[in-house]
Amino acid sequence: NLPEAKAIKLNENEGECSILYSQNKSTVNIRFNLKLPKYNFQQTDYSNLKDFFENLIKIQKQEVIVIEKK
Repeated sequence: NLPEAKAIKLNENEGECSILYSQNKSTVNIRFNLKLPKYNFQQTDYSNLKDFFENLIKIQKQEVIVIEKK
């Protein structure tokens, strides 16, 4: 089984990250998407921005183990 797709948002529309997994016969596809339309953040946004990137890193570190059947 493939991992579940995940998505996280930074506030309402200041950023979004998603990862999707799909399988086509013997190929596993991983699609990672990061959108940061806002590139200038206030000091008060630091905590939310830090949490967003910590979660982004957790998503990227998720392992996919493929077992080939014979």
